[in-house]
Amino acid sequence: MDLNTLISSAIVMMLVGLGFIYMIIRNKKPNTRTPTELIGVGLSALLIVFSGMLLVMGFTIGDTVHGPFSDQKSSVGRDAPAFSFTLLGSEESKSLDDYKGEVVLLNFWATWCPPCLDEMPDLNRLYADYREQGLRVITISDESREELVAFNEFIPLDTESGYIDDGMALPLPYVKMMEGRPESYVIDRDGTIREFILGARNYEFFKASIAPYL
Repeated sequence: MDLNTLISSAIVMMLVGLGFIYMIIRNKKPNTRTPTELIGVGLSALLIVFSGMLLVMGFTIGDTVHGPFSDQKSSVGRDAPAFSFTLLGSEESKSLDDYKGEVVLLNFWATWCPPCLDEMPDLNRLYADYREQGLRVITISDESREELVAFNEFIPLDTESGYIDDGMALPLPYVKMMEGRPESYVIDRDGTIREFILGARNYEFFKASIAPYL
């Protein structure tokens, strides 16, 4: 159920509840109501309370969805939110904040994503060519370490390859990578997101994206 449907349903339920109460109590004195009518009033009141809770939930979700990171492009020019991940090779726990002072190309990918596999060799090459100039290519997957280690036998992961336990736990805007990958962010040395890249790209494209910030 989308947000608009949720809010609309809550409003309809509230109106239905109010309508039932009005029909039951109109033109009746309190001491003439039957037990069935009293039960109907109680159930209608519960329906109103429940619909009110749905409305609150809907508006709360709306505030989140339409907040400062309502989509990935709106994150450009803002501070890159930090999140934690585990490096595949060393199993060291890292945070995105650990890379401030360096240029970061943050890439979200998955082994089941063909476009991700197409661009991985170019990301490996980019990291090898520009690492000494302060570039860090961080590739993040929400798959298990075992899956990624097995994949590494077929296509080497020569970037700073990491993994997370739950993609849905990522902060905005990164959590939206669950809707489609690959997605990449260029983050400058001050920790500001400078570019959002949706879909697979080649070496030359990534090179042009990072060059202004090296």
